[in-house]
Amino acid sequence: MRLLDFIYPSRCELCEQDLTGNHTLCLSCTALIKRTQSPYCQYCGKNFEGLVADLPRCPECQDLHFAFHFAFSYGAYTREARTLIAHYKYLRRIHLTHSLGKLLTQAFKDEPRLTAQNDWLVIPVPLHRRRQQWRWFNQSSEIGKAFARENSLDFGEVLTRTKHTQRQALLSKKQRLQNLKGAFKMKQKHLRAQSTMNRSIILIDDVYTTGATVHECAKVLKDSGEAEKVVVLTLLRG
Repeated sequence: MRLLDFIYPSRCELCEQDLTGNHTLCLSCTALIKRTQSPYCQYCGKNFEGLVADLPRCPECQDLHFAFHFAFSYGAYTREARTLIAHYKYLRRIHLTHSLGKLLTQAFKDEPRLTAQNDWLVIPVPLHRRRQQWRWFNQSSEIGKAFARENSLDFGEVLTRTKHTQRQALLSKKQRLQNLKGAFKMKQKHLRAQSTMNRSIILIDDVYTTGATVHECAKVLKDSGEAEKVVVLTLLRG
């Protein structure tokens, strides 16, 4: 137990149970976030429900063609998970970064296609500067940094968001895709330095819902940045 635990005892973000050490979630509340387990869609990472006869893709992905190779998430967007992410993003509970980075590391270890190589470049989905000023921080960047440090991977904020769009949560799938067209581009210094050329990239975001945001980012990284491969790693699968 740390000395600080006696002075400023840590509490679980969800149930407020007292904790020790550098923890912000108790084991019981962590278990309430339903982990991604086999069988799951090999394209978008969504868990299959019921009996599945060795299907590589879920019905939602059958006719989709994204710019990324595949996506994987730590767990499902349960009520407890929604509360946790809302506290982090909108109540600015930045102290949750370490715990969320740990969850992302667990997801990384759970997916063999990710652990099969160790030369990944970790890149977060960017926020538009107006939204970041209001929120004070970019949640994808913070958990991406924590994840990269934990796994000794390169990290770079190479993308910028040039278009201030409506919140994706308020839109249909078709509207989301249209809303994000042309919303991202490579930062000029990274284009000049060819930072992503021939690199294998892990694109980080907090929640995967329709795949529209990460698709647009992956498209820029491959078309402009000439990345060899882009995969998506998120905390939650909506």
